[in-house]
Amino acid sequence: MAQSPRHGTNSQLKPAGAQHNEGVPIGQIAILEDELVDQAVELHARLLTRRLKGEPGKRLLRMYYAELSADNGIGLCLALREENRLRGMVVLRWGGNRLLWTLLKKRPAELLSLLAWHTVRHPITVLAMGRQLWERKPLNGLFHQAGNPTSWCILHALVANPSGEGIGSALTSAAIEKARSLGFEYMFTPTYADNKANRLYEAAGFKHLLTTAEGRDNVNWYGRGLERAKEA
Repeated sequence: MAQSPRHGTNSQLKPAGAQHNEGVPIGQIAILEDELVDQAVELHARLLTRRLKGEPGKRLLRMYYAELSADNGIGLCLALREENRLRGMVVLRWGGNRLLWTLLKKRPAELLSLLAWHTVRHPITVLAMGRQLWERKPLNGLFHQAGNPTSWCILHALVANPSGEGIGSALTSAAIEKARSLGFEYMFTPTYADNKANRLYEAAGFKHLLTTAEGRDNVNWYGRGLERAKEA
């Protein structure tokens, strides 16, 4: 299990200006605020379409992002905001499945009913769980290939329009800096094998560690250390 950060998750993050490729500012990156949760849900539902579809899916996502916007010690969401418009976001998670258990404790009936609806409408998720259990051994090898870090987190989702303005790169850099400030020494990120963001992660210093299966999809696991490069 990942170690907890050294200090509160929602400690003030100094806003970082995301830059256009030509240096034009496009917004500020900071921890997701409650007032932007609905926009986060709509952006996720529009751009990440393989899971959690329909209105029940949005209700699950609303619970998810509302929990991440709170100071819960199990994850956070960094958002790129331009005035009152959400242009992209990135989710950092740690502590295994504690977020799911937290939601179950707070709203068990609603969460279980939504998960049941999603499983009936999208039974491939059941197959995904089975394959994940079957392939647990290679996934356990992930930590060995990463050098067995003692304090790690997961870049769980990167949501941004592929606009060419550098939003994805800016959010990834902000996530790396935030993880460093929280005391983590290593970051993993799982992505679908056909995700165009794989090149973005590689450019940010992530290395491909292994490939596992999720339902009918292959998932690439990337990782990188969070130590700063030593100056020459």
